[in-house]
Amino acid sequence: MITQPVSYEKLKAAIRVAFQEDKEIFKYFDPNVKAETIDDVINNIHQKIAEYESPEMYSVFEKGKLVGFIVSKEDRLISFGLSVEYRFSKHLKSFFNTIKKLAGNKFYCLLWSRNIRAAKWLMKNGMEETFYDNQIVKLSC
Repeated sequence: MITQPVSYEKLKAAIRVAFQEDKEIFKYFDPNVKAETIDDVINNIHQKIAEYESPEMYSVFEKGKLVGFIVSKEDRLISFGLSVEYRFSKHLKSFFNTIKKLAGNKFYCLLWSRNIRAAKWLMKNGMEETFYDNQIVKLSC
């Protein structure tokens, strides 16, 4: 997988690619947001990223096709997503390696504690749970 820096305005297309076909996203999404459609999810993720000052935003490509996005800042993985059609072993490993190239070998990620799908995937790739409460889980490597 290769990455390309992307502007905030163009990031929305990559977020859409990552989550458009994800029928389960609603059960893992921010419990404080009333997301009824996939557009609600995409718009909310996009708005949350805008709250960070100067995040590093990347579109992710596989063989020239837009397949996802990664947003980080310093040692924090802020947001990420990969198209449903690429969520199988070979591509998932490559995607995590791409995240590590961008975020570094030591980084952390905060997730909603209900987002067990992402948490399990990050832990499968070597991250460890370093904080947990009713709302938030912090994973670090």
